[in-house]
Amino acid sequence: MFLKATLIIDTKVYFSKTGGISSPQKTSDFFLTISLATLSEVNIMNNFVAKQLGFVRRQAIDYVRNINDSASEIIPTGLKNNIKWNLGHMYVIHEKFAFQLTGQETNYPANFNKLFDPGTKPSDWNIEPPTLSQIIDLLIEQIERVESLLLSKLKEEINPHYKSSTGLIFTNVEQLLGFLIYHEAMHFATIKNIKSIIDN
Repeated sequence: MFLKATLIIDTKVYFSKTGGISSPQKTSDFFLTISLATLSEVNIMNNFVAKQLGFVRRQAIDYVRNINDSASEIIPTGLKNNIKWNLGHMYVIHEKFAFQLTGQETNYPANFNKLFDPGTKPSDWNIEPPTLSQIIDLLIEQIERVESLLLSKLKEEINPHYKSSTGLIFTNVEQLLGFLIYHEAMHFATIKNIKSIIDN
């Protein structure tokens, strides 16, 4: 829908769906015509990526808050990883896609790559992992950094472009964050599955 906006000197804004002027006075008006629908669509898409990413991260955090540290390290029979590994892995991949690949400053705590990179597993750990509480604090701080630093840069191109191990090519910030929605949701589902096995 195309709307015409009339911006009045005293800062009041009047809108008319027909494109007519709804201001009671025309002599001191400054007219600004914009395509509000187009602007709205852009904002909705940008907000969608941000809100979905923040939503799935905070859902995961809320889910694990009441799990004790020892339970987070249980590896169910037939699986390679535990709840703690999945959370730490979410942090590491988020740091890579949201910050490293976009040219932002990264924050990898000591030994996080050795503990939580793709292909790692707790049975190979020979160093003390962080506590569940420490990982949760990092996950909270990380999503706040994403929202603070990247929401105004969603359409910015990344250089060089990034090609994933599966052949998927990423060219801008929004695409990287879109992938993180999928990645976070996948590992959140794994965490819930492990929790259900432990509880039963």
